[in-house]
Amino acid sequence: MLRGIVFQNLTTDFSFNSIEEHVVIYKVGQGSDVSSFLFDENCGNRTNITGIEPTAKTATTTGQAGMDVLTLSYSFDKAKIVNSSIWNSTTSGIELCQIVQLTLSDPNGDKPPMVITQDLQEISIDFNLTSNFDILGTNLENPLSILKTT
Repeated sequence: MLRGIVFQNLTTDFSFNSIEEHVVIYKVGQGSDVSSFLFDENCGNRTNITGIEPTAKTATTTGQAGMDVLTLSYSFDKAKIVNSSIWNSTTSGIELCQIVQLTLSDPNGDKPPMVITQDLQEISIDFNLTSNFDILGTNLENPLSILKTT
């Protein structure tokens, strides 16, 4: 049995109608016990996210060469992002720590699972919050007509 974790892909979609804003894909050893965690900011602190509760979905599909495909999908309430601990107001972006661990359970159940290997991804998602507006036309034949004189 292969015991490994290989980061494959990260996609984000924070558009208005998006359902799964953050999707991370890994290859993991088949039949492994897998744990995943999402924290705010850097992985050294491992601080729980506050101000917003991402909804997580996990799917594992059988892969090839002894590796399964693990897909972690997260949904965020976009209205709460800027008031949460994942928002960085200086950079206008989100900062996350994604941790995936392969663990081995204690056969007696006396001890917590032992981490065999883990993958840590520090993720920064930048947002472009500027808009360019084009003025297609104006009607300023008599701009002073809006002023009322007495």
